[in-house]
Amino acid sequence: MSAVFELGSALHGLRPDATDLAIADLVRDGVVVCAGAEVVQANEAAASMLGCEGDVESLLGVRLDRLLSPIPGPNDKAPVLSTVLGLRCERQLEVRTREVGECTLYVLVDRTERERPNAELLETSRDLYEARLEIASLRSRLDAEVEERRELVSVVAHELRTPITVIRGYARLLLDGKVGELNAEQAGFIQASAGSCDRLDNFVEMLLSATDAQRAADAHHQADASVAKMLAGVVEFLRPLIEESGMRVELELDREALWAHFDAPRIEQVLVNLINNGLKYAR
Repeated sequence: MSAVFELGSALHGLRPDATDLAIADLVRDGVVVCAGAEVVQANEAAASMLGCEGDVESLLGVRLDRLLSPIPGPNDKAPVLSTVLGLRCERQLEVRTREVGECTLYVLVDRTERERPNAELLETSRDLYEARLEIASLRSRLDAEVEERRELVSVVAHELRTPITVIRGYARLLLDGKVGELNAEQAGFIQASAGSCDRLDNFVEMLLSATDAQRAADAHHQADASVAKMLAGVVEFLRPLIEESGMRVELELDREALWAHFDAPRIEQVLVNLINNGLKYAR
């Protein structure tokens, strides 16, 4: 509003010149200058608000009270809510007035135009918020599906490694002749089975390696579990390899450390790898 009233102050009681009107056309609000009751000048915004489609010339010489009702008086300090006459759809404008010498300056503010950006912004904000919720939901579902698949790969790989290790251990016991001599054909069958176990174990190792990087940042699922039971299970699982190596594993457990809060499956996997490597390279 201050820019418009500065324009009014620049009129100095005279009708506005081309420079004044050029400045007025830069203002979003409507600017109307009246001499008495007749419009002598206006900007394009005012012509559009008053139903003249921006045609300023069509306003000149027209009485303002035929375009607006009511017309604020020169002493009205607060803006007056006036209705634009002659329009099919009712439009109300806030009208401010100021006496400038022999002329009266009217400033028209279209309330609907002022409120529309806020309404559109609010609607856009709601759409964006709903879109963000939908994206978050999709991301959560995708993360859950990815985690389920990774967990499935890990479980399948672990479950495959267990029988592979056992079968390979018994195959080596048979090949070493510790449970009886084998003929050449039988030894060939057992040797082929052991080779297949090695290939399958390599495939399982690739599956586990592919998921290790993804699982590294995941939170461990810790719970209270029996240390003794976990260790006994690892030793029993590796017993064929232990017997094949000619070594002996003894468990010495502190009575006060029989239970702990840890991720039992992962610790079990770590111990299996450690003992298996120890047996492999201690021969």
